[in-house]
Amino acid sequence: MFAGKKGLILQPIDEEEEASDGRITVLVIDDEPDVLTMLELGLTGMGYQVEVADSGHEAIRRLHERHFDLALADLRMPGLDGIATTQRLKAIDPDIDVLIATAYVSDETRDACLQSGASDFISKPFTLNALQAFLDRVVARRRARRDDGHG
Repeated sequence: MFAGKKGLILQPIDEEEEASDGRITVLVIDDEPDVLTMLELGLTGMGYQVEVADSGHEAIRRLHERHFDLALADLRMPGLDGIATTQRLKAIDPDIDVLIATAYVSDETRDACLQSGASDFISKPFTLNALQAFLDRVVARRRARRDDGHG
């Protein structure tokens, strides 16, 4: 903390927040254009800074170009599926939180998602309210880790 004029206390700006104007950055990865559009509009309306990628390879390219706090990846995509995409994203940035979306919920799917490094998975179809609740939990965990000095 720094003491400013007239006794105001100024906090140093967190570099991660400065890069995104204080908003959480989300990379949405799905091979269906309608899903990308819906999620981009919905998440932007919730106050997130959103970019989209139509494949796992595109997501990896985007993560090399800039930082994202969160990624939302479809499980079943041609080329790199959500699990392979998650593994590669986490190899580039271990601090990125990844949520895998799937209509194919089973214990095996859940275990594979979590073993890939995903923070969690969400069952499709989902509402924007359900997604918001999940993202709120992830953001709270991220802030707790940062406040504890672990990321």
